[in-house]
Amino acid sequence: MVTCNLTQLLPNIHSTRHKPERLNRMAQKTTAAGTVYYLYDLAGHVITELNSSGGWNRGEVYAGGRHVATYVNSTTYFDHADWLGTERVRTDASGDVVETCQSLPFGDDLGCSGSDVSPLHFTGKQHDDETGLDYFGARYDASTDFAASTSAALAETINTASFTLSIPSASATVQAGQSATFPITVSPEGNLSTPVSFACSGLPSKSICTFAPSTVTPGTTATKDTLTISTTAPTTATLWPLDPSGHPNWPLFAALALLPALALLATRKRNPPARRKLRHLAWSGALALALAMTLSACGGGGGSSSSGSTTQTIAGTPAGSYQVTVTGTSGSENITAQVTLTVQ
Repeated sequence: MVTCNLTQLLPNIHSTRHKPERLNRMAQKTTAAGTVYYLYDLAGHVITELNSSGGWNRGEVYAGGRHVATYVNSTTYFDHADWLGTERVRTDASGDVVETCQSLPFGDDLGCSGSDVSPLHFTGKQHDDETGLDYFGARYDASTDFAASTSAALAETINTASFTLSIPSASATVQAGQSATFPITVSPEGNLSTPVSFACSGLPSKSICTFAPSTVTPGTTATKDTLTISTTAPTTATLWPLDPSGHPNWPLFAALALLPALALLATRKRNPPARRKLRHLAWSGALALALAMTLSACGGGGGSSSSGSTTQTIAGTPAGSYQVTVTGTSGSENITAQVTLTVQ
């Protein structure tokens, strides 16, 4: 964050007077050399300067909002401006250079060689040789002759990023079940005393990301952190016993179902309370076994089978290429970076 005060101070100017028209544009300029008048186009550009008698002094030509030429003394002079629109070279209709101008970046210390056919210079604005000022359309109502005046201080706040994230090795390829690590560098802009926490988004399913450490406080030096993305390998599960043909082993289930009945027969001559308790246990076991046999008969979807058992594959992290976004948060500021994870 940068805070600065902008103050503009105008010098005492008594020899030159500028008279605005109703739109607060400069309509008249009076100097020791006389008075001139200005005419504007609909875009607010000065296109004509007239002398005090109403005679033509010069005309300005615009195209696409840019000043391209000046017509004066029955001759057209073409402007060659820099990227700001500041006139640097002027040529006549034959292509001969008639004027070159140089200045500092903000238009000060303007110096030209050759014939100055137009007062339009810095960013295409009119330059007053009498005052050394450039006319940008500003008017100070409190001063009738541009005597010394100071505008109020303007506090301007510029918000800049307090840190940056960089990941030098931003791509990795792994098999499902493996992990990928990415080194992260947190570089502060100045002194960063607020901790930076991390999060990630765009992960594939059945994967997680972790950061070590979970937060960093860089201070004034770059700090390292490590992102780890862990994937999940496919697994298999063993289901109920099958016969050699791959079907449920019904004889085995039947034998197991008879166990509760045999237990009841073995307790017929025992006391009734014990027999009732055992009967309840037997019926519960039979019910559980019947439920298991039903589930086994349904097959449970895809899987592989062999004599005596069946297995089912549980998918892991899907194969593919994923763009994972890493977000560093410090206070209310969020900075992001991206990594590419390929799962095979």
